[in-house]
Amino acid sequence: MKRRQLLQSLVPISACSAGCANIAIESDSENEPDEREELMSVESTAVSIESAIVEQADYELERDTTFKLTQTITVGDESYLIQAVNDLTEYKRTAELPQTGSQEIVRLTAVSTPEVEAFSQEIDFIDQVTAEALGNGLQSTYKDVEVDDEPSDTHLITTFGHETMVAKHEGTAKVEGHSIEIYVHIAETFTESDYITLFGIYPQILVDKEQGRVLEMMQGIQMEEPP
Repeated sequence: MKRRQLLQSLVPISACSAGCANIAIESDSENEPDEREELMSVESTAVSIESAIVEQADYELERDTTFKLTQTITVGDESYLIQAVNDLTEYKRTAELPQTGSQEIVRLTAVSTPEVEAFSQEIDFIDQVTAEALGNGLQSTYKDVEVDDEPSDTHLITTFGHETMVAKHEGTAKVEGHSIEIYVHIAETFTESDYITLFGIYPQILVDKEQGRVLEMMQGIQMEEPP
């Protein structure tokens, strides 16, 4: 089965759907508006895992932050910068590895990204979110991450009242210079206003202990109430 560099393969090339040839879309996570661009910004709702489930699964909060992604839409001679403000919450769990000893190596990340529509076109930020969330979140623990294109297994969980498929991918990574085999669980779900992406990663040697915890954590996803 084909195995890819995870972070490189998830960088998107966005294109507009059929019927909108006069609209060009360009992705750019670093873009800043210039004098020719009008900025439209949409913010997602914050997400978290229910505290009782976090405690039961023996995880702890690593960080709760936001990050911005942009895409430029060109309509005729005008350019418009579309900005999505995404919420990212990451949890960690310490586990023991034969190669490295005790490590905060089990990770669960939840990202909400707003549903964005401009000029009657839905703007898709999901691929950018995946690259940004995994790229920033994994680099401190996992290096040279590669995953199989196709999942080795799938699971069904319930999120926000509907069934959600979790794809389980086999892969490899380096931890403190040691090459290890990993599992990456990825799920996409939604609410009325946001898309939610969930990522769980851990060494394959820990699957019997960690897979159930990852699925339990994913089912505990919730939207935060506005202050």
